Amino acid sequence: MKQILLFFFILLPFSVFASMFKGTVTLNDGTVKYGYIRVPKYWSGKLKFRENPNARLEKITIDDVKEFTVYDKQNNAVNYAPVKTSEPGLFNSAYRTRSKKSWLQVIQKGKLNLLVLYYDVPAVNGAVGTNYTPGYGLYVQKQGDDFCSYVYLAPLNHYRTSRDYKDLKAALALVFTECLEMMTAFREEDFKTYGLRIITDLYERYCGK
Repeated sequence: MKQILLFFFILLPFSVFASMFKGTVTLNDGTVKYGYIRVPKYWSGKLKFRENPNARLEKITIDDVKEFTVYDKQNNAVNYAPVKTSEPGLFNSAYRTRSKKSWLQVIQKGKLNLLVLYYDVPAVNGAVGTNYTPGYGLYVQKQGDDFCSYVYLAPLNHYRTSRDYKDLKAALALVFTECLEMMTAFREEDFKTYGLRIITDLYERYCGK
């Protein structure tokens, strides 16, 4: 049976960007603010916050935020953090780290963090009834790094395929050059069974010592 590539974490609907959710904002100085939060687009430099639905709207600068959490309708916590991203160039595999931070959802924390950056792609060739296709970019962050590295890009509800495995393995090989044991142990059958969680499992087993 086909498995969705990202199946083990909470996905908020893309309408989330027009809604406000109960949540908490933790600032870099340790201050925690409780109230209502509008989840920002990944490129936004501000986080919109209200202490209560009728309170004045505050706009908190991304560089002042350590992390924030919102709660969905089922009261599940969904965590975000402002992080610099690093991506390979268009014509070579050398990674470059951006100077500005982006908002990413933290889907797994540990010795290796998994993060997701959401995006909208305009419809191709004027597809009827379709304005945008929602998708995500998957990033990994090693302990001690103040940036995360891109490893994969896919539409939402994407099913795992052999092509996914090959492309993901090629990207991981560029990011984890210091840990060849992990790449040797990264097998297609495990990827299709466990999805992206296999990345953190292998990292902790072979690299995160």
